[in-house]
Amino acid sequence: MDLLSTLNTLHTIISDSLLPEINKDSYLNRLRKIEQRSKDSNIYVGIVGEFSSGKSTLINSLIGADYFVTNSLQGTTTTITAIKYAETADLELKYKNGKSLRYSNNKLSLIEKYLPEVYKKLSIGEKIKLKVVGLLGGNKKDELLLRIFDVVTTSDDASEDLDEAVVYHPSDFLKNGIVILDTPGTDSLNPNHQTITERAISEKCDLAMVIIPSNTPFSQTLSGFIEDNLLPCIDKCFFLITKVELLRKDVERRSLIKWVNSRLDAFFGIENPKTILAPTLLSLEERGLIERTGMLEHLSSEDRFMLSSEFDSDTKRMFNEILAGKDDAIRGTLNRFIKSLNANLMKEISKKQIQLETDLATLKRLQTIPLNQFMANFFKKEDADENFSFTEARLQNLWHKKQMDFERYVCNKIDQADSKNEAQGVMDEGSTISYGQSCFQDCYNAFSSELNGLISFHENNFDSFRNLFSSTFSITALDFTFKLKNKPSWQREYKSNFSKWNLTTAPLFRVFKKLQTIKQEMKDEVRRQLEINIEKMQSYYMQKITEANTNLNEQMEKIKPLFASKYNHIINKKIAEEQQKEQLLRSQIAQLQQSLKTLESIIH
Repeated sequence: MDLLSTLNTLHTIISDSLLPEINKDSYLNRLRKIEQRSKDSNIYVGIVGEFSSGKSTLINSLIGADYFVTNSLQGTTTTITAIKYAETADLELKYKNGKSLRYSNNKLSLIEKYLPEVYKKLSIGEKIKLKVVGLLGGNKKDELLLRIFDVVTTSDDASEDLDEAVVYHPSDFLKNGIVILDTPGTDSLNPNHQTITERAISEKCDLAMVIIPSNTPFSQTLSGFIEDNLLPCIDKCFFLITKVELLRKDVERRSLIKWVNSRLDAFFGIENPKTILAPTLLSLEERGLIERTGMLEHLSSEDRFMLSSEFDSDTKRMFNEILAGKDDAIRGTLNRFIKSLNANLMKEISKKQIQLETDLATLKRLQTIPLNQFMANFFKKEDADENFSFTEARLQNLWHKKQMDFERYVCNKIDQADSKNEAQGVMDEGSTISYGQSCFQDCYNAFSSELNGLISFHENNFDSFRNLFSSTFSITALDFTFKLKNKPSWQREYKSNFSKWNLTTAPLFRVFKKLQTIKQEMKDEVRRQLEINIEKMQSYYMQKITEANTNLNEQMEKIKPLFASKYNHIINKKIAEEQQKEQLLRSQIAQLQQSLKTLESIIH
């Protein structure tokens, strides 16, 4: 299949792929760029390296000019920077809105925008000169151009609306269509820089020059970047070991290149890596492009000649290999694109299959568990009966305890009496009356608490049912609650107050009875009267709480058919919806699988 047919097929696959719109738009945009790239005779070489690894010195060495200052190319670059051939030096700023400005045609406006401090100092004559005079010819530096370039590639604010900055230079290295793409340092802490670099490598670069500084070869961040972004095109990468001229002995340089090759083989499986010793600073000095820095005084004349000659030879070999690889460059970019699309299609199929399995499980539950049976299994009469039995038992135990507590209290006071009158006056004492009222108040409080507990039991039980229903049928039932709708008469506050009793014997016969006899008669009478009152209170409270329980059960029985009526309709509707979703998912999976099959035919 020829390139045009492949691109058309890929466009159809993506358009019909059912990928999320954001992914689809991204792939279509990348495909358009590949199509544009196929019509572009240039070959794009990415420069990849960490900050302070020697990127700017390398680029100056490649283009044969001391053109870029250090911080211009290894600072916090926030846009993709391209370096292209032109007969005269120039700068083009391409904006995200599609607008493009050339420095040579817009000097004054660009200086005003990006160098306002310079613009303010310009005289009227200087402004007129900048407005009408064209860009200086040859490869002579224009300092204002480089300062604007420095601002737009190192300032987040200045580059916010920029898509790409292009520097034009009359370099022989660039003359045959080579375009250098500078990227931010791979060790940048800014996630935007990482995104820019990854986009440049995946969407624009045909191959890459990976800079490995001799002082810090194979850092963790550089190794991670190679593994994450360069493995698909690792055979199109050149590895340039920079700063080797700073090593004092040639044996160190030869050992270093062997060590780098062994790491490339061990870490990334590259058996014959394209590794080059790149003494870029020495190259600039030897070609007279910069004055001698004094940093290389340790090198002999022979070493300087040998290193620079070897670098020149390797650079020419690399240059010729790059040019020879033009035809393969587009195919390599396209293959990486196809692999990425293939992985995303498989991921989307897997996601749809998981969703289908989930929906099938939901559909199975909806179809195999009738709601009436589900409710009958949850609301068991014996559960409510058991709860009420516990309620009765707790109340009776407490009432019996309070009866015994009061009985012991009164009998102890009677036993402690020293006279007949004191014994017969125990029931008239304020402390006795207060203690009795407290006991009967505790009995009422227990009744009230258990009554509220019965209400909470039914309401909480219904809440538990509703939650189980929601999780089982995947239907929210938050709008259906169980609350008491009225306050029947049995709910009014009722208290059986303690009242004292006349337990004294007739005064006429008091003189004829002994103190112990009077005490015993008093205690017997207290027990009898207390038992009568407690039984009366207990009978009343039990009657009312039984009525309450019956009332609550009746309300629950009324609620159940209402719930079943409402949600049986919703369940049937959901079954129909789930069946439609199932059919749609199966259709989508089949369509995605067909797209994947078509894509695999392109791969093979």
